Amino acid sequence: MKTIPTNKELNAVLINFQKKNFDKAKELALLLTKNYPSHPFGWKVMGVLLKKNGQFLDALNFSKKAFNITPQDAEISNNIGLIYNDLNKFKEAQIYFQKSININQKLTEAYFNLGVVLEKQDKLDESEKIYYRLIDIKNDHILAFNNLGNVLKKNGKLNASIECFKKAININPKFFESYYNLGVIYLEEKNLLEAKKNFEKAISLNSRFDKAYNNLGVTYYELNLLVDAETTFKKVLEFKPNFPEVYDNLGNLYSDMNKLDKSIQSYEKALSLKSNFDSVKSKLFHQKQKICDFRNYEQNLKDVILLGIEGDQVSPFPALSWIDDPENQLKRSKNYSNKTFKRVSKKKVFNNRNEKIKLAYFSSDFHEFPGMYLMIGMLENHNTNDFEIYIFSYGPDKNDKMRNRIKQSADYFIDIKNLSNQEVIQIVRDKKIDISIHRNGYTKNSRTEIFQYRISPIQINFLGYPGTLGTDFMDYMIADKVVIPEEQRDFYSEKIIYLPNTYQPNDDKRQIKNLYNSKKDLDLPEKCFVLCSFNNSYKISLIEFTIWMRILKKNKNTVLWLLESNRWAENNLRNSAKSFEVDPTRIICAKKIPHEEHLGRLKHADLFIDTFNYNAHTTASDALWSGLPIVTKQGKQFAARVASSLLNSIGLSELITQTQEEYEVLINKLIDQPLILEKIRNKLLNNRFYKPLFDTKRYTQNFESGLKEAYNNHVNGNNPKDIIVSENKKII
Repeated sequence: MKTIPTNKELNAVLINFQKKNFDKAKELALLLTKNYPSHPFGWKVMGVLLKKNGQFLDALNFSKKAFNITPQDAEISNNIGLIYNDLNKFKEAQIYFQKSININQKLTEAYFNLGVVLEKQDKLDESEKIYYRLIDIKNDHILAFNNLGNVLKKNGKLNASIECFKKAININPKFFESYYNLGVIYLEEKNLLEAKKNFEKAISLNSRFDKAYNNLGVTYYELNLLVDAETTFKKVLEFKPNFPEVYDNLGNLYSDMNKLDKSIQSYEKALSLKSNFDSVKSKLFHQKQKICDFRNYEQNLKDVILLGIEGDQVSPFPALSWIDDPENQLKRSKNYSNKTFKRVSKKKVFNNRNEKIKLAYFSSDFHEFPGMYLMIGMLENHNTNDFEIYIFSYGPDKNDKMRNRIKQSADYFIDIKNLSNQEVIQIVRDKKIDISIHRNGYTKNSRTEIFQYRISPIQINFLGYPGTLGTDFMDYMIADKVVIPEEQRDFYSEKIIYLPNTYQPNDDKRQIKNLYNSKKDLDLPEKCFVLCSFNNSYKISLIEFTIWMRILKKNKNTVLWLLESNRWAENNLRNSAKSFEVDPTRIICAKKIPHEEHLGRLKHADLFIDTFNYNAHTTASDALWSGLPIVTKQGKQFAARVASSLLNSIGLSELITQTQEEYEVLINKLIDQPLILEKIRNKLLNNRFYKPLFDTKRYTQNFESGLKEAYNNHVNGNNPKDIIVSENKKII
């Protein structure tokens, strides 16, 4: 009996395999295993064919029989590794690829496959070494260069990664994947023109390269070329209509274009294609908050309340208005940080002690912007004998009065909006900045990723984002004992610089223009009590609105004055009012006008009523500066305690309530008893001039005192620590 198949039998299998007559090849290979069970060829081919057919366990059995017959066949060992890879058993795959290399140290396929499974196990250093070994054997292995580029990128070695992709392109100028990968790096690093160029090149080589089109659209979006972005996203959908990430990006785009109905439709379409798309669930609910869509509110809130705490990350910002829970906000921020910032530098930066402390502010909002009305007085009052002030702006170049004031307040104003992350990092390090202050946090148009590289010895989260960033690279957060009380301290990852009165700066030079002589000028009824809430629409939940409607229903001579936001919100709020049996015309929306005029019109309101999870912040200071009292409910998280901080700082703690019931009772009381409200208003007008809230110079000195203590602590070689600033402390 023959134990070895003839060449004719072997060739018959090979010819059918090469001609892709796989069924016939399988039939002949199976016959070989029966007729020649001690010969490896039939078992080997069957393993390959079964793998190709997706029958991985059967493929594994046949391949292992072949391996047992000839354990020195490197190809069989490599095939077994590939099957384990398909089964997502990467450790086993690694073992067999390594065996294959041990057998044949020139088998390039085994090196390549080993590099792949090592990367899948996040063994990036090992994967990197294997790809380098493969390139030593075959220096024109284009896929090795491409994959090595991706591994180096994950390992934070961006320059080396870029070089690998460029080498792959040099080997084959039509290798579109490497153009795409270069585009991704440039996009992430905000080198947008290079990103655009590489995505366009990838598309020119592969006209149906869906991922490249999508990322080109994102690049246009980042360049603020919104029409081009929309056109590009729609182009992808022509040949890949079920691409959820494109609908997500369209949702973001339409949100920025204030086409909120289209934004919602796009997010809903993305979710219909990918039901577990958590970041889109979050954004969809936030859009519904913007338009005050209270339909199925409780169920919709329940669906999002735990998003981002585990599993996929979601932006922490929208969640601030979902729920008042500092512990969950910390978990969400940590999860977001860990999964978003992959290049966190562990390297400490230490500058020699400068004659002055070099203090830098980073923001996208250095122009006419609510937060700048708070900050500008502090910037103008900095002690320039002790501090050298740098402004790094990555927002639009708006040539308005505020921007000019900011430029005048600083020693250096540096526009970095068109610079890549690496260019920004180099500039900041070259300037030897001592303290970098991040004013955006997780708000829109933020460049938080810059700070992960450790651009200065001390990095501070301040003002723009009212919560923890949950990162290892932000050292401090500016707060006070009201916004972060002792019992909530553990829910903030940063060390805290506690200011003695309030964390929030204010400008005591803000001008008030009184252009409106009567309520009628503002479309308000002349003889009515005006309840005002000029918060963003997304801060208004069904809970506050229900209370407000009960108050309006109880007090017939009242109206609710809100800030104009979008037409959908206004329609929804008025329709909701009907369901509470309140005349919808009693909800009046104020148009957006210049800031000084806005402050002037506030005198025609009688009482500002706050939102809960996310209080009024700048709008609260606007109201108090204008002489308008605020009733707030003090919550637990930072964002829910800001108005309490401001009221304490101006000596009006009697307007702080602790429960929804107390909040409603106090508002009704002040409507019913105008003399009490008048007394409070007079107290507010008087306190503005001697209480700490609007004492800009006093605030700035306290702020600088905290910065100096943080700086001295660093210079002395100590780790960041909580700092409590006392006003009795000598200012030096």
